[in-house]
Order: sequence, then C-alpha cells, then structure tokens
Amino acid sequence: MNVFTRFSTACLVLLTSASVGATSIGVTPTPPANRFDGFALAEPAYDCSTRQLTLRASGGNGSPVEYMVVGQSRWSSDATLIVDAALAADASPVTVLARQLNGSKAPTVASRSISIAKLCGGDKAVATPAQPARSTGLSLNGLTYDCGSRQLSIQTSGGNGAGVEYMVAGQSRWGTDASLTLDENLANNTPVLMVLARQQSETGTPFVVRQVLDLAQRCGTDKANTARPDATPTGLRMATPGYDCATNQITIRTDGGNGTPVEYLIVGQSRWSITATEIVEASAISEAGTVVILARQKNAQGVPTVVQQTVSTRALCK
Repeated sequence: MNVFTRFSTACLVLLTSASVGATSIGVTPTPPANRFDGFALAEPAYDCSTRQLTLRASGGNGSPVEYMVVGQSRWSSDATLIVDAALAADASPVTVLARQLNGSKAPTVASRSISIAKLCGGDKAVATPAQPARSTGLSLNGLTYDCGSRQLSIQTSGGNGAGVEYMVAGQSRWGTDASLTLDENLANNTPVLMVLARQQSETGTPFVVRQVLDLAQRCGTDKANTARPDATPTGLRMATPGYDCATNQITIRTDGGNGTPVEYLIVGQSRWSITATEIVEASAISEAGTVVILARQKNAQGVPTVVQQTVSTRALCK
C-alpha cells in the first residue's frame, strides 16, 4: 500500500544569541499529508542477481523527482541504484521514497515499503540473513583538536587488529587517515561535530563507535578559531520538530529570530542547509536513541548564532 506524505516547511525565521541553547525533548509526529496530484511510487523493478533497484514514480506536477532508499542512499535524481548487500539480505521490508517540488511549498513525498525477499521468492541472492555487527572492542578514547590550525587527531584503542577507518560527519567520507584538517566554514560555524571510527567485525558488518566533538566548548570565541564581532541576540528558538516514525523523516522548526534565512543541520549526518526536512540516518542516532539538530541565523554583524535541540526518537516511536 502506498503512503503519501507531505511534510511541512519550517518557517524561515530568526535567530538567537551567540551562545548555543540546548534542550532535550520528545517530538510530535508529522501529520500525514493529503494526496498531491496522484503523486505515488509504483511497484519498483528489482534484479535479484545484481541487486539493481529501479524506482518508478507516477502522477505529480511534472517537476523533477528525487529518490531515496532509507538506510542506504540520500536524495538523488537517479532512480536506479544497487542495493547494499546487507540491506538486501535483511528480511525486514525496505522503505523507498520519492519527492517532488511543489512550487514554493515543501516537497511532496511518497513512500513505499518493499520486501526484497518477497520480490525474489527466496532467491539465494537474498536468502542469507544479514548479520549484526559484533563488538570488536574498538573504542574512541581521545580527540585532539587545535583551534588555530583546525587540525583534528582521532585516537582509538582496543579492537581486533583489523584496519580502522575514520569519518567526521558533515565533512569527510570513511578513510584510514586519523588526522585531518576541518573545513574552515564547518569549524567556524558548527558548534558540535560527530566523529566516527569503524572496524570490520567477525560477522562481516562494521562495528562503529562515535564521539561528539564540542568545538564551542573547546574553542569558545578564541580569535585563533574564528573572529567574532559582538553578536546581538535576535531571539531564534528551536520549536517542536515534526517526525515520521515510518520513514525517519524529521522537519526542524524554529520560532522567533530576525527574519533572515535560517539554516539547519543534523549532527552526525548533514551539512548546513536551508532544507528543514531530512531523513535521519542510522549513523546520526545515538545508542540512547537521540539525535541532535541545530539551526543557525546570521545577525546584523554577519555572525551565525546557533540553537540546538536533542530529540528522543526512541521515546516517540516506541
């Protein structure tokens, strides 16, 4: 059965003080949207031997369509992709999404749940169930950061002797280099970053550990990190976000501010963007079932002020 969802647009509102405000809340589900010009996801085509999935949309208003496989890909105009082996082998249904712009309004999103095992009728390509990662004993035991040079060194300990890969969410992809220089814009305008390390476990699935790097706390208003003129508070506040438990789609909402554009970020996943609606990826959700979202807005001096909120997805969707 098709599910049609329209997610509301967060108001482009205003900004808060130069410090980071933090709250921890539960969220209210995003209400289901009305049908939009018959926009829907049709039955996809899937090749069981190659794991190639072709998504198909119908209806809509004729504007370009983007597609996503929840748990694997981000939004893209490419309707054909290779499904990750572990995702294809999992007996659980896979959620696929399509979205289409609706003028100045929020994109209209169509959702469909597909069973690859059912599509393949027990085909050997998907017969082996995915194995969860087992702990390798790897731990992140230190992050060294120089506010002046923006140099980050990631230290790990333990593990099973297999190679370790590292990633700074929002900047880098997985790589074996434990030392990297943060992007200047990211370092100057993102108060909290998620640093991850992973190592292949005996099941063949990577074991991932993560640690938050609080740049605002470490560097404050240090001139070596970023020159910040006095910021005038403008009253931007985080409001209760919308969250869809079936698709993991979150809509970040704010109140107050000074009327200039607001940008949004999911810690551990995305970069700053004016898009307030995103699919929350598994890597961005902590072991406690929480995800940290941010919003920022420039004041009269051009200094971004950031507000922060911790959202409990586990409490909402249990």
